[in-house]
Amino acid sequence: MAGLSVWACDRPRFTPEVFECWSNGLPVEEAVRKRLDISHLGSAANIVLGDTKDQYLLFKQVEPFLRDPIAFRNQDIYCFSHDDRRHLIYTYYRYDAEFMRKILGRYLSKGMRKDLDEVAEEVKLTLSSCCRQFDNLRRIYKTVEDHSGQLSKLIEQSFLLEPSLARDYAAMVFITDNRLAIDKKVLQNVPLSVFLDCAHEFMREWTTVHEIGGNDQDLQKKFLQELREIKFNIIGSKDVLDRLYTLVASQMSMADDARLNRVMPVLKAIVQIGGALSYSKEWRDIFEDLMQEVAFPLRTMNWSVSETTRLMKALNATFQSLPLPQEFLVRSAETFQTFCSTISKVLTIML
Repeated sequence: MAGLSVWACDRPRFTPEVFECWSNGLPVEEAVRKRLDISHLGSAANIVLGDTKDQYLLFKQVEPFLRDPIAFRNQDIYCFSHDDRRHLIYTYYRYDAEFMRKILGRYLSKGMRKDLDEVAEEVKLTLSSCCRQFDNLRRIYKTVEDHSGQLSKLIEQSFLLEPSLARDYAAMVFITDNRLAIDKKVLQNVPLSVFLDCAHEFMREWTTVHEIGGNDQDLQKKFLQELREIKFNIIGSKDVLDRLYTLVASQMSMADDARLNRVMPVLKAIVQIGGALSYSKEWRDIFEDLMQEVAFPLRTMNWSVSETTRLMKALNATFQSLPLPQEFLVRSAETFQTFCSTISKVLTIML
C-alpha cells in the first residue's frame, strides 16, 4: 500500500542500579562494580562493561525528555513501559536531603550553580549529581512561579511525580520563594523533613490558597496585618499581658505553678513572632525564631508535645476574654485561632 510506513522497535532495556549510578554521576567502572563482581569473569567482563556503557549512552540520550516528563510521556522514540518511565522520572527527580539543606532559602541563580563544587565536596556527592538536583529544583520553581492553585498538585501534574515527592518539592519551592532561612547555626541539626513539614503547615493556613486566584506561596496580607495589631494590643500593655498569663494559667490548671510561670515568657515570644511576620526579615527568620525562642525553652523545661498542645489551646481560648475592645476581639479572633493552631502543629513537628 503506497504511503504506508511502519516503525517497530524493542523496548529499551536498562538496569535500575545502573541508572541510579548514572544519575548520581558515578563513572561507568563504578556502575560495573555495583552490578556484580567481575574479577572472576575473565573476558566475559567486557560484556558487562560494554552493556553498562550502552546504558549510560541511552540515559544521556533520554535525559532531555526527563527534564520535561510530559514530553517524555508523549514521545514515541523511546518505547519504555509505563512502569519503567515512572521509575526513570522518580529516580531522576529524587534528591539528597543534605544537599537540599545547603541550597534552600536562597536565590537559585546561575552564579550559585557555578559554586556547587564546594557544596558537592561538603555533602560528599559528585558535582554532576548536585547540578542535576539544582537544575531540577530550579526548573520546577520556574515552572510553577506565579501560578495559582496548590503547588503540590501543579508539580505533580507538570512533572508526573509521585504525590509524596511532589509534596516535598512544593515545600522546597515555598521555602525558596519566601527565602526562609534554614542555614542558621541554631538549626544545623534539624533534618530537612522538619522544615518541609513545617512549611506545609504555613502553606495550608497562612497563604492565599483558599482565595479566588490565590496560591500557597504568598501569605495573606490581612492575616499579617491583624497579627501585627494583636501583638501591639497584647504586648503593648502590661495589664493585658498580665491578664493573658492569668487566664492561661487558669486554663492549664497545673499543680506546679512555678513550672507554669516559667513558660509564660514563651507565650510572649509566640505573640511577638506572629506580630513581626509582616516584616520580610522576621518572616525569613521564622524557623530560627521558633526554635530559639520557643522550641528550645520548652525542651529545656521538659514540656512534652501534649502539654505544649494544651498550652497553645489555652492561649487561643483566652484571647476573647482579654481586656480589649470587643470589636477588635471579634474581628481578630479567627486570625489568632489560625495562628495558634498552626504554631501548635509546627511545635509538634519541631519538638
